[in-house]
Amino acid sequence: MNDQKPTAMLGDRVAKPVLAPSAGDGAGSSRLDNTRLLNTLKAIVGRGHVLTSPESTRHFRTGFRFGSGPALAVVRPGNLVEQWKVLKACSAANKAIIMQAANTGLTGGSTPDGSDYDREIVIVSTLRMAKIRLINEGRQVICHPGATLFQLEDALEPLGREPHSVIGSSCIGASAFGGICNNSGRALIRRGPAYTQMTLYARIDESGEVQLINHLGVKLGNDPEQILDRLDRNAFTVFEDGKPQNIISFQHEDIPVSIGIIIDNSGSMREKRNKVNQAALNLVRASNPKDEVFVVNFNDEYYLDQDFTNNLLKLKEALEKIDARGGTALYDAVVASAEHLKRNARLEKKVLLIVTDGEDSASHETLEQADASRSSDRLTRGALYIVHSQTSHFKVLSV
Repeated sequence: MNDQKPTAMLGDRVAKPVLAPSAGDGAGSSRLDNTRLLNTLKAIVGRGHVLTSPESTRHFRTGFRFGSGPALAVVRPGNLVEQWKVLKACSAANKAIIMQAANTGLTGGSTPDGSDYDREIVIVSTLRMAKIRLINEGRQVICHPGATLFQLEDALEPLGREPHSVIGSSCIGASAFGGICNNSGRALIRRGPAYTQMTLYARIDESGEVQLINHLGVKLGNDPEQILDRLDRNAFTVFEDGKPQNIISFQHEDIPVSIGIIIDNSGSMREKRNKVNQAALNLVRASNPKDEVFVVNFNDEYYLDQDFTNNLLKLKEALEKIDARGGTALYDAVVASAEHLKRNARLEKKVLLIVTDGEDSASHETLEQADASRSSDRLTRGALYIVHSQTSHFKVLSV
């Protein structure tokens, strides 16, 4: 923010797993076994949002920079009440819990680190909970655990305001609220003129009881599920100096997307393609199952190796068509892919994701034509992202 008003944020990425106190060997009969726990979690969030296979959980179990380890499951609650029920179920089953946002942290706090924990881990991904409420003309904001800095920046722009940090505002990574103040676990509570003064959080006490602590400064009742349900439904009023404040609500929805994955297949990518392919598959696995994806590989020329599909096997086969040689016709591939997206995508929201390790060296099209390819005539309601494979940096050309 640009003034001294506090920023209230809901959610706090944990710097290490939250360990429910061990009940000891004598309490084994009272613990949920893994099958019962997984069935309980599926009943809470839906079967499609409980991931258990090594392939489907790898993206969540592996840190952006370092850190990796096993997990019993990845659970993706869709609202705060579901998150509360998941936390209680995992605590009752005596599991370690890692709360995870975008998993782009550089300090290793978002994933398991090794396999020597004293109990199994459940990762709770918060990305489906991405509501933002602007209060008092954007001077204050309540953000749910999965809200990103990207979203907040977009919400504040019409008001002529900026977030407390612009880290991540020009990239896809490092963009999720990760703690008391963005991208900082619980170590930073203030950055510049903005600071977090109020929050709502859960804790597990010494006896293993899960408690909800409301320091948000908003009267929501006393029962935890009632409090969280009212936040989910916007069923509350914020007062300042006895006067009700206007609340503007924004919500990110996990709607299906048409995606074009365009990958550099020039000679310089030969040693990098396996990692790039795995990252692309992880992206698809973590996305909405109703997304439709096509794959274009390019070097001196571009090739549509897989048209729109959500079949992972077909996408894997297309990505593995590696013939790393020649130059980099990046702009040609972008223009042709944008045209394909415009003419053949079935979904309204459209994205092009380009992975390359160098500058264009072989195109007939120009940078201006490539940038124009995402205009309203070709790439409507969409975004164009370029990932540089040598630095892992993301460049957003347009949103």
